[in-house]
Amino acid sequence: MIQTKIELLTIVIWLSAIATVGTSVKAAASSDVKWTLGTHNSVIQQAFKLREQGLPKGKAIVQLRNFVHIDTSLESVSESVHKIFYYPEPEAVQEHGSDSVVWNIHNENLEVLEVAVISADGELHTFDPQTAQILDTDSQNVFTTNKELVMQLPGLDAGSISILSYKRTTLDRENYYYNDWAQTLIDSEHREFLITWDDNKPMWYADPDAFACNEESQQVLCVSLIGEPVKTDPNVYYRDVIPRITVATSKTWEDIIAQMRNSIDQAKQNRSALKSVIQEISLEDNALASAVSFVAKQIRYVSFSEAEHAYVPHKISRTLESRYGDCKDKSTLLLALLEELDINAYPVLVATESENPASAVIPTQGFFDHMVVCAEFSEGERCFDPTDIQSSSRTTPQGIQGKVRLNLLPGSKPSRIPSDEFMWNYQIDNEMKFLADGSQEETLTRTYQNAYATWMRSNLNIRSTEDRAKWLEEVHGNVVSGAKSLNINLKWLNDVEMPLQVSSTAIYEGVADPRNDLSYRDASYWLMADLNSEKILNEHYSVETDGVHFTSTYRYDLGDLWSIKDLGPDISFDTEFGQYNRKFSRVDNKLIVNSELRLPSQVIEVENFSAYNRFIDLVSQELQIQFWANQTN
Repeated sequence: MIQTKIELLTIVIWLSAIATVGTSVKAAASSDVKWTLGTHNSVIQQAFKLREQGLPKGKAIVQLRNFVHIDTSLESVSESVHKIFYYPEPEAVQEHGSDSVVWNIHNENLEVLEVAVISADGELHTFDPQTAQILDTDSQNVFTTNKELVMQLPGLDAGSISILSYKRTTLDRENYYYNDWAQTLIDSEHREFLITWDDNKPMWYADPDAFACNEESQQVLCVSLIGEPVKTDPNVYYRDVIPRITVATSKTWEDIIAQMRNSIDQAKQNRSALKSVIQEISLEDNALASAVSFVAKQIRYVSFSEAEHAYVPHKISRTLESRYGDCKDKSTLLLALLEELDINAYPVLVATESENPASAVIPTQGFFDHMVVCAEFSEGERCFDPTDIQSSSRTTPQGIQGKVRLNLLPGSKPSRIPSDEFMWNYQIDNEMKFLADGSQEETLTRTYQNAYATWMRSNLNIRSTEDRAKWLEEVHGNVVSGAKSLNINLKWLNDVEMPLQVSSTAIYEGVADPRNDLSYRDASYWLMADLNSEKILNEHYSVETDGVHFTSTYRYDLGDLWSIKDLGPDISFDTEFGQYNRKFSRVDNKLIVNSELRLPSQVIEVENFSAYNRFIDLVSQELQIQFWANQTN
């Protein structure tokens, strides 16, 4: 089966007992983290009391206490976090033997107050800061600059309790944003959130079905009502489905839009540096594609959100001169270029881990982690992600389709970037010629369009020429085995404005016996492999499918060996989920089989999963191509 093309995304859920595996590791230097261990002994005393009161049974790790105090009383905002975990059995120790904290190195200060373990025999083990490590954890192309502090817990064994206490101070009070959950991936006995303020009250929201909140003068205390773990599914954005608590110091969406537009307008005010670029782009047949390609490929992506540039782009002159920038810088430059080309474009904030606008419960920039550029055309809106070097300018990149966005235009509210009706477009043209000894000579062309072409290019271009050839052969072998003399060629690999074609020739030996009549079966393996990846694996949460459009033409040349006798049946399915059609025809002694599958993008509710998957199974069964032929001699 071909490797699945859909990368299922999940939001990071704060489980401090679980350390993220990462790269670019270094020891925790004093300049990065302030260590004041021993300054919050009350958390350790609380852990000892919980131990005396009796601990839960079972094998899995349990969060005994989670307390977060958010104080917005000062010019900065501080988060004091205290976490206590219990490890009943060795399995919990092996799986969750480290602790971690994530913070933004440019606008947050991190102070670690306590890291300790109470072992099963009651001995207290303290942490040595010299053993801590710092990892780079940012996802590519977003405009945050996060680091992760990882601490291997000392003295941890079955029956142990771990304690973590830290304070994270945000320097950018105006744009402060905090989001947390009523549940985690593990059992949680008590999750408590305290919000305090001075005269400048922040906005806050807690899901009323998941939290009990009590607001008094200049503070609110919220306690989670849910203790059982989050229900997990492979295809879901947890940010959209888990009950949350949110705090923000922003004002209105209009304020955010005005603030962001002002910083973008300032960054692109001086356009003298654009002159040579515009002259070069204007000479191209497709100036729009050239502008998108220039910013995507000639301005490399670098996370560059230092100091005041967490949400403010750098001047376009600096971006052009340095030839690098983050998504804000690249989008601002692209916006300026498109404006010079008289294209009505506008900047857009994107939340890459959310597909439900209702998840943006409070106006805040912090909900969004990415910026792109969109524009109106006669055929409708189209968006461009200048950090994506593999996507065409003819369609909105797959990675941002359906994501929550805020158009930086007056009067805008959170909405969704439109999704294609068919995100995955794929065509097969297969010539199958029977040779005198009963072998088959196959000439196959696979044409990938739009998002599927982008996905294929991404997989091909990250590899060396040699590894690329091996990968293509592996993909071919995983779908159709037994090919001899396999040769594979690529067309338009580096031209993102064109489809991507993968052409191959192969010999399959011993397919038929020319001395006997022919009873032939072919499973349409390429379509079958892709179709199987469209089955829904979720159990708890509804799914919005991406939409697929597969077509194929198989031509069988029987030569002088056989004479076609009977064709397989034509098929036509038209259901609430999609359509599948297959039709046989013949020209002389050649058989032609045309197939088309249309599965539009749609929301499938949990109660319809079985019916949808049955339709996928039914189409898979009917992908069989079958016909009969008589010997000619």
